[in-house]
Amino acid sequence: MTLASLEELTVYPALPKSEWRLRPAGMEDIPDLVDMRVQLFQSIQLHPEEELNLLAQNCWSYFAHAIPSGAYHAWVAETPTGIVATGGVIIHQTIPTILNANGREGYVVGMYTLPEWRKLGIARAIIQTILDFLRQEGVAISTLRATVSGRPLYERIGFENTSEMRLFLDPSPAEPHFNAALFSCQSAEA
Repeated sequence: MTLASLEELTVYPALPKSEWRLRPAGMEDIPDLVDMRVQLFQSIQLHPEEELNLLAQNCWSYFAHAIPSGAYHAWVAETPTGIVATGGVIIHQTIPTILNANGREGYVVGMYTLPEWRKLGIARAIIQTILDFLRQEGVAISTLRATVSGRPLYERIGFENTSEMRLFLDPSPAEPHFNAALFSCQSAEA
């Protein structure tokens, strides 16, 4: 899918708080995409500052390659004063299954809204746009990792817990700082 056809996807209307618009992210948005990714990790207090700096460098390199190559598709919610929310998706190919005949899956990543812009429907507009894009691309399954605070939105849209498991094959220095409870598959009450 080309950038021009990405722009044809549904753009949800502005809310009363202020004017904002949803648009596909481009190369010019890399600084904001990196900043929002770092803010996400800061907000859930996963890593100390030096690890966040490394994260920023690694994300910059990733976006610089993945956006122009089409490996990563992202959208930003923009106001007259700047970017207030982001979200993206990586489409990957896996072995077809009974429930996913073509084996294409969409992994939603980078969902983040600045705290003062939450509860206004912006994250919902971004995730709905991502899901519309995946449908247009013939992707049958979408997955994501939800924070405890993001989980209710994704559940209302229809995302469900799965039996997926994870193993770190090459433990990084950041691993001891990871707070798994913030990304648990159980609700906060469980």
